[in-house]
Amino acid sequence: MASCLATGRGMFDFSQLNTQRLGTFQQFGFRLDKRVNWRCFTLDLFFDVQNAFVLSNPAIPSYAFQRLPDNSDFATTDGQPIRLDSSNGIPLLLTNNDPITTPTRGFILEL
Repeated sequence: MASCLATGRGMFDFSQLNTQRLGTFQQFGFRLDKRVNWRCFTLDLFFDVQNAFVLSNPAIPSYAFQRLPDNSDFATTDGQPIRLDSSNGIPLLLTNNDPITTPTRGFILEL
């Protein structure tokens, strides 16, 4: 349990592996390419967007311990320093389902 205090994050309970499922995953991506050919090389310009519809996709939530307002230590139920077994820590569940859109632009030069 000391490792969860070092990182401030909980550890997976592998006895629960494959007992629960996340919701459905949906994503729409598109890519625009423009290829220009010259005698000795080819230039490919592209623009790519992943999750263009900005859909929220479920992910595994993270477990952490609540911190003090000045972020100096962990908040505890009894006001004492957190115990090594984390029994007096205040658990906090962090969801991870924010919609993220990832645009990419670039070029490929072929000789």
